[in-house]
Formats: sequence, structure tokens, C-alpha cells
Amino acid sequence: MSAMDVKPRRVLVTYESVTGNTKRVAEAIAAVIPGSVLLPITDAPAPEGFDRVFVGFWCDKGHASDGADTYLKSHPGYPFILFGTLGGVPGVGYSVTYENRVREELTAANVPFRDFRLWQGKIDPALVEKSKARFPMTPERRARIAAAATHPDEADLNDAQAWALGQLTRS
Repeated sequence: MSAMDVKPRRVLVTYESVTGNTKRVAEAIAAVIPGSVLLPITDAPAPEGFDRVFVGFWCDKGHASDGADTYLKSHPGYPFILFGTLGGVPGVGYSVTYENRVREELTAANVPFRDFRLWQGKIDPALVEKSKARFPMTPERRARIAAAATHPDEADLNDAQAWALGQLTRS
């Protein structure tokens, strides 16, 4: 599917990003949606003026980032399309726990969502330094951090674009 196959809609792509991972995914999504509005979450208007609203956030101690969480919960009942980034591999280990926790917290707060996808991204170096005191820097951990630093890569961004276009064709 290409952008040419998508019925024109008023679309907002908003995000909160610390390391740039979520911003890169948001930019990739907005790039394939003609006329979309791309804004940081701090500048995002109310969602009611849009046909679709994509909200991106980073994993913050196993929860949606504070800014995104506040935005989502301040508009209960609006069916957002969620995406996020985290240091782990989506669908594996702790990332599954994270995704389930976000789903449960938003559902409990009456925040419906059409879909929710995660992509891997580099881990904030400050967080890595801070966590060294609690978690030993084993060779396996170093390898996971190094692998995460290569994301989101072109394949991730292409996947995000295809996913986003698919969201526009859903009723």
C-alpha cells in the first residue's frame, strides 16, 4: 500500500521523545501521510479536530512517558493510535510486560485505542549509567545495549510507515 491508496484524512502525529527514537518513528509516519500535522506532544492540540491521531511515546520505567500519558488521559474516549519505542526487542521478554501494562493502564483510564505498536530504539546513555549501580554490566547486557543503539533502523521506519498507512484504511 502507498500513500496514494489512502483516502485523505486530517491526521495528527504527535510524540514525546528523549533520545530521538520516538521522534524518528513519528517523522517516518508523518512522511507517508499527505497533509499530516507533526508536533511534539507539548504542542499537540485537542484530538477532536482530527480524523486520526497517532501518539508516540518512549518506555519510561515500564509505562508510557509522562507527557504522552497526560495527553492521552486528558482526552478520554478518543480512539488514539499508539506507538512507542523502548530499548528491548518488541514482542520479547520485558517488552511484552510493558506493552500489556500500558494497555491495562489506558483501558482503566477510559482511553480507547485502535492499535498499539512498539519499535526498538537506543537506550538513553544517562539511564545506562544510572542503572550500572543496580545491574551488573555483563557481556550479554553490553550486547543488548549495543544492539538497541542501531535502532530504529531503516527497516523499523519502513515498517512503521506501512503500519501507519494500514491504520488509515481501517474504519
